[in-house]
Amino acid sequence: VKAAVTFGLLTAVLMQCALRINGPPHMNPAITLAMLCTRRTDVITAVFHIIAQCLGGLAGAGILYGVTPARQHAHLGLTLVHDDIGRGQAFGVEFIVTFVVTFTYFACMTHPAAVHGGYQSLPVGLSVIVGHLFGVSEQQE
Repeated sequence: VKAAVTFGLLTAVLMQCALRINGPPHMNPAITLAMLCTRRTDVITAVFHIIAQCLGGLAGAGILYGVTPARQHAHLGLTLVHDDIGRGQAFGVEFIVTFVVTFTYFACMTHPAAVHGGYQSLPVGLSVIVGHLFGVSEQQE
């Protein structure tokens, strides 16, 4: 539960900060591809966003690796599919979670008037929490 809340609230906070600087942030490649498919961004911008997102992910992983004790490096950030769950089922769970987060993003970030008080990123962060709780076993935390 702690990891789900951490991921979700961090997502909400960072998106809210980015929203005030650049407008609706593209939080990951799935959002960027959805923005491209709905013509809310162009191909060149989408490519640069995806490159930046991947580089940001690598930089974040490097920082996490650097500040984590060496004895914990072996499984740091490792996501595994449970033995009882097939690859198709795992893909289905990931698809559903990604859909819910993307749907929430479009409902709140591209139509800011739909969320009162100017906190459009909070529902997106909550959807990340729900997705994490739905898709991750407690044993992995």
